Amino acid sequence: MAIVAPHKQEIESILFKESALPADQALLGPLVWTGADFEKRESYSLILTPEQVEEVDLALQNFKSLALDVDDVAQANFVLPNLGPRLVPAAKQIHEGRGFVVVKGLEASRYSPRDSIIVFLGISAYIADQRGLQDRKGNVLSHITSSKLWHVPEEKRHGIHSRNALPFHSDMGCDIHGLQVRHCAEKGGYTYLSSAWTIFNKLMSCEPGVIKTLMTPDWPVQM
Repeated sequence: MAIVAPHKQEIESILFKESALPADQALLGPLVWTGADFEKRESYSLILTPEQVEEVDLALQNFKSLALDVDDVAQANFVLPNLGPRLVPAAKQIHEGRGFVVVKGLEASRYSPRDSIIVFLGISAYIADQRGLQDRKGNVLSHITSSKLWHVPEEKRHGIHSRNALPFHSDMGCDIHGLQVRHCAEKGGYTYLSSAWTIFNKLMSCEPGVIKTLMTPDWPVQM
């Protein structure tokens, strides 16, 4: 999945207007959407066939035979001759279309944690060829999980290491954000997306001052 923020060039001309946003100046394009536009999951999902799952497994075994580091996963060493072409339009949807895609069909329980990461990075390599940083240590992956074995009280942990719901937010460090689900929660555990362009248009229509504050480039960045 990916969330793409409004392009700066498209909003510079309307950013500092005090009046409500005229209809002819609203952001337009495939990034403007609401949940009602995607009533059928098939409309935004890429469902792998059994043959394509087997292809992923073969690519995994081939990569492991090269004795490379996980950071080295790339299209060149994680070859997907049949699935790869299907990922091209998926990448186009993320970069130029609605901004998100759900890939389904892989059974997480079949893979070890390390193999699961390799598969995730291998498929992601067909979406984007660079990886953003998740923290100041240079990690490109973060694990969203809670453990009963941790001694730190849940209320003192970071939100991604608790069972608490997280508010809507935009992750830092990259333009495209990918999530891999390894285990389903016993209850809850839903992921919600919202269109940044739709939010922008609504705020510019009724609260343009809020947009001015949010888009002023003086916010502190914490990683």
